Amino acid sequence: MGRKTFPPTLREDDYPSIGQSRGGYTLVCHGDDRPTEWVGWLEEFASTFEEITNLAEEHGVMLTDPQGRHAPTSLVEFCQAIGIDMDSSPWQGQMISGTYWLGWLRGGTVRATKSRARSLIASLSKQVDTGVRAGIMRELSAIRDLDTFLERTATDRRELRQEIDTLKESMQRLRTEAQQAALTVQQRLNEDTHEIDQACLEIACAILLKRPTRLVAGPLLLWDDGVVYAIVSRGGVPIPTDSSPRRVIDALVAANHPFVQIRETTVIGGWTSGPIYRKGAPSINGWASVWKDQEKSARRFEGDQPGDAERAFELHRQLVASSTGQIEP
Repeated sequence: MGRKTFPPTLREDDYPSIGQSRGGYTLVCHGDDRPTEWVGWLEEFASTFEEITNLAEEHGVMLTDPQGRHAPTSLVEFCQAIGIDMDSSPWQGQMISGTYWLGWLRGGTVRATKSRARSLIASLSKQVDTGVRAGIMRELSAIRDLDTFLERTATDRRELRQEIDTLKESMQRLRTEAQQAALTVQQRLNEDTHEIDQACLEIACAILLKRPTRLVAGPLLLWDDGVVYAIVSRGGVPIPTDSSPRRVIDALVAANHPFVQIRETTVIGGWTSGPIYRKGAPSINGWASVWKDQEKSARRFEGDQPGDAERAFELHRQLVASSTGQIEP
């Protein structure tokens, strides 16, 4: 059998470990005649798949994949079905031979592979549950003796509880993994400050070039009068200290550039027990729309000089009426 070309060609003495990469592919499973070692997130999927197929074989349930085709029956076929490239390496020994399997996953496709695995396992689990129940009902319907019926159903209940508990545990593991993945994605989104960073750079360039314009960079607002207005706190929570807007503010103050700092004191509740203010977010991304945010009641601002609060409210009103963060003068 010739070696496939999707992962890099390996030397005969090259035995990569789980997690190692070759030419843009990462080894996620391998083993002799069948995969036996797995990358962490894939091992749970493989274990659940084997539990499902064993249960289906025991009860004579014919499985299909979500597209209605014949479902995978081995771990190699399962890996191929969810998008893992399986490379086979036949070997020959004295009076014995076999095939060594290596599972390769292209970089950047882990999330899509996990999604396909969840979908496939969910479909197979549902089929097994339905098939087992249908088979038991057919068998019970053929029983005519009451004592036999009672004995048989007592056994079925115990076995079904065990099987259902096993499937529930497997699905819970998958749900937990999905929740952890969602938290990771959200964390990465919170850490992605590219848009605000880019807008801060545009404000800095406009100030250096003395170009009249109106630009918004999260809590910063450059107006065409050359003044920068900044909502520096919301409900007592300041702008994150390690953010681009905070660095721009520090530079403006150091350069003595016209700068107005605004503190937001918008009340959103607690009318009888004391005011509850709209709080600032711990991540700078939570400040991306502060100049255009709207509340059920009017936004409230405070400034250091007379007229600052009224000016901030007027700028907020104009920005709300605009459809973009950049307003033509």
